[in-house]
Amino acid sequence: MQSPKNVKQVQQLTGRIVALNRFISWSTDKCLPFFMILRKAFEWSEECEQAFEQLKRYLVSPPLLSPAVPGEILYLYLAVSPTAVSAALIREEEEVQKPVYFISRALHGAEERYVQMEKLAFALVIASRKLRPYFQAHTINVLTEYPLKKVLRKLDLSGRLVNWAIEISEFDIHFVSRKECPKERTWVTAVKERTWLTTVKGQVLADFMVEFANVQDQKEWPKERTWVIYVDGSSTKRNGGAGVVIITPDGRELKSSLRLEFKTTNNEAEYEAVIAGLGLALELEAEFVEVRSDSQVIVGHIRGEFEAKGSKMKLYLSKIQSMQKSFEKFCTVKIPREENEKADHLARLGSSTECEVGESDQTIQIFQQPSIVEKVFILTIEVMPAWAGEIVSYLEKGTLPGDKRKAV
Repeated sequence: MQSPKNVKQVQQLTGRIVALNRFISWSTDKCLPFFMILRKAFEWSEECEQAFEQLKRYLVSPPLLSPAVPGEILYLYLAVSPTAVSAALIREEEEVQKPVYFISRALHGAEERYVQMEKLAFALVIASRKLRPYFQAHTINVLTEYPLKKVLRKLDLSGRLVNWAIEISEFDIHFVSRKECPKERTWVTAVKERTWLTTVKGQVLADFMVEFANVQDQKEWPKERTWVIYVDGSSTKRNGGAGVVIITPDGRELKSSLRLEFKTTNNEAEYEAVIAGLGLALELEAEFVEVRSDSQVIVGHIRGEFEAKGSKMKLYLSKIQSMQKSFEKFCTVKIPREENEKADHLARLGSSTECEVGESDQTIQIFQQPSIVEKVFILTIEVMPAWAGEIVSYLEKGTLPGDKRKAV
């Protein structure tokens, strides 16, 4: 095929893509430049040409689809990008992973504003609608590293999540951790070692190994310019504490312990630690910043995987989103608690009693109000009676009134 020369030829191209949709992994994302042309005046850009050539190379050796055998267990990969949700239905035959069906759907309007976990749930719902005959006839194992099962079975779900949970409840769906699944480990090892690996396996796993694509891509980050920030928060009945450990690009370690002398929860203390760490990074003119925390809630909020609930949580999240725009690259990473011992020690030190603090040589900064509260200075002007003015004049300047009786 030659590159399209006008809108009509682009329409013909997109029609063919739709017809081949089930054979193309991540078809919506691969072909997004073509669909965008139809929304405006025709302009075949370099981006369109690159996408067109990549599509042709992909179709030269497409993965052959395999028919499902009645009664066998099928596996479902889900993937989310900023513009689309995708899924791959997989079966296994003699230790060989074979695709059964690919689906992809563009996000429109309010769907683009879903948080990441909602998009992942939406991908499952779209797959169940499109592949309904497979979902009715087979047990479906959804391979995911995220707590999708818990999200869909919480009692306090939002309206659309409740509807989705009810919709998929009729199917025999099981959520399996990709880390715990033996077959998944075998497939991943095969991809990495490139041994006994068929083209089919390589293409499927290459596209669906990461569920949230293009969210935080660190492949192009220069390590020699990356600042790593470990943060942790602590809350007690009396006050809260926050700990920050910054690892500079040249390997130096900077520590900061904060005492929060106001009522705070653990999550709020965690947010205070992140904000303090980003503030220090800004002062040090850092450009590439990686924040590491052992709080799944805070990391999920910042990444957009979980929805921040409550006015305070939303204010904290908004402040961090505003601060992160000052960096060239920014990301958050969830780490195990044992890898965050130094920041945890500083946080507990900040929330400790005065006698415990005296036993440490670490300087502690004291904050008397949350970082989300703007400092407001109020000028109060009072109108005083004449007699009070004479007293003030005497106290300030030593001036006595002319009337001797008043002066006495």
